Amino acid sequence: MKDDPATQLADIARQLSLLAEAAKALSQTPLVELSGQLLPAGREKPDEPKTPLPNSVN
Repeated sequence: MKDDPATQLADIARQLSLLAEAAKALSQTPLVELSGQLLPAGREKPDEPKTPLPNSVN
């Protein structure tokens, strides 16, 4: 039965387990590999677009 509380708890436990595994994997992944999806520590906003602006000096 889908509405059985025990079944619902088992589903939640399974989802939490998957979430914990994902969080552990993310914590071991350097931020550079995440393609800017997460902000690096100490930054308040994501990097500006990589397209150079006209008349910009690098």
